This record gives sequence, structure tokens and C-alpha cells, in this order.
Amino acid sequence: MDPGSDAVVKLLTSTSPKKTIWKLYIRANEQKSVSGIAPGSYTVRFALGLDWDITRKMFLRDSAFYQSGKELDFAEIKSMGDEPDQYDVVEITLNTVFNGNLRREPIDERTFNEGDPEN
Repeated sequence: MDPGSDAVVKLLTSTSPKKTIWKLYIRANEQKSVSGIAPGSYTVRFALGLDWDITRKMFLRDSAFYQSGKELDFAEIKSMGDEPDQYDVVEITLNTVFNGNLRREPIDERTFNEGDPEN
């Protein structure tokens, strides 16, 4: 991700028809977290760009669209005894980093918007 680019990240069900679970706008150089993701397998898609138009829900300049090169699996680990259950924690970095953990594949805008309630 260009250090000056903002991002819109979304999590979708991995099965068809895909359904958007959540969608999150992230300003350049910010970090965000999401909790309460149900156990399952998901696809991550994200758009990078400049000048986010909240009304039109799109970047006005320099937009590019990607999806994760692999499914993300979230699991609940049942504890024995009085210990609380544990949940997977998944961290991803959208910008390209050496030995990064999220391979990204370019997609088109139509594919990025798949699964959104308004589509």
C-alpha cells in the first residue's frame, strides 16, 4: 500500500453467494481492529486509493482493488475446565512487506463490490 493511500477493507463469507460481514475504512498510516468474528473461513478484499467519497462509497483517485491470496480461517478453541475459551487472532498488513502474511491478487471493482448489501 502506498503510504499515502487510504483503504477500505471488507471481510466476506468464503462460500457462494458471498456476503459481506463487515466493511471498514482506514486512513493512511492508521491501524484498526475488529472483534467478534464468528468461527469460519473468510475472504478479505480491499481497495486502496485517494479521496474517499463517502456518499458514492468509492475512491475518486488512484484506486486499486485486491483480494487475499488465501482464505482466512477463524476458530474458537474450547478450553478444558474453568479456563475461558480462546479465539484466533489474525493480523494482516495491507502494504507490501518482505515476508508479509497476506498475498494479494488484483481484482476489478465489480468483484470488490460483490457481496455488499447494496449490490
